[in-house]
Amino acid sequence: MTLKPFNPNVKSTTVFVLSLISFLFFSCKKDGNDLNAITNPSNMQIVKIAGRVVDENNTPLQYCALKLGNTMVTADVNGVFIFNDVTVDGTRAYISATKNGYFTSGKGVLVKGGGAYSLEICLHKKIAPFAINATNGGIVTTTNGCIIEFPSGCFVNQSGLPFSGMVNVYVSFLSPDDDNFARQYPGGDMVFKSSNGELFSSIGFGISGVIIEDQLGGSLNLAAGVKATIKFPISSSQLGTAPISTLLMNYNEEQGVWVEEGTATKISNNYVAEVSHFHGGLQV
Repeated sequence: MTLKPFNPNVKSTTVFVLSLISFLFFSCKKDGNDLNAITNPSNMQIVKIAGRVVDENNTPLQYCALKLGNTMVTADVNGVFIFNDVTVDGTRAYISATKNGYFTSGKGVLVKGGGAYSLEICLHKKIAPFAINATNGGIVTTTNGCIIEFPSGCFVNQSGLPFSGMVNVYVSFLSPDDDNFARQYPGGDMVFKSSNGELFSSIGFGISGVIIEDQLGGSLNLAAGVKATIKFPISSSQLGTAPISTLLMNYNEEQGVWVEEGTATKISNNYVAEVSHFHGGLQV
């Protein structure tokens, strides 16, 4: 991962008009983070934020649930949503989006009181799961080369009790070489928060989202003290310059930021890491 100090004042600007909200004209700003706004919100801002939710093929997703702070709205049949005159703590607004059958994601945007903003949130569909036996463990491999190795007897249910039986593992992997990588990037602003609270702009090597469920759709987790191994394929465009090790990051779905989780080691054409959970997604 390539890091450089994050400057929240550097942003790109594009413009689009949403037909169902013609009473507003929004200036789309590149999403950003401000450390004080994330960790020590001190001022209240009233803003308007609208946008739409799409899938990875840019198809609008209807009736998604969206949350900004304590305010919740539902996208319409065209995937359009509006937060009208909503109060935001600090200078960064983060909107999360959820829909059954999709990985959770969201976008953040720097705001000023009285401003109007727009953004687009991309959700990845949960494709056919990998089925493994909880007692035996197993290995799942995506079509684009992400590999996860689960040891035997590693799963627990939501109550923390050991789980045996068949497990469904849903995996999504996003490579920097993929089309529209930036548009699909969770959080939207490619900003990473280190363990000491510093913010950096990051250029990573890949993002993996993992959801683990039982056959009835109940959430499963890794047991305490147990680790799975994940292998992130390094894209051909980055393989020659990829360092021997890189930071492993976890996506904080509450704040919409990537935070330091550990390290991953380059082995052949992959970055390899041991992980104790898959909450929120992982990135190297």
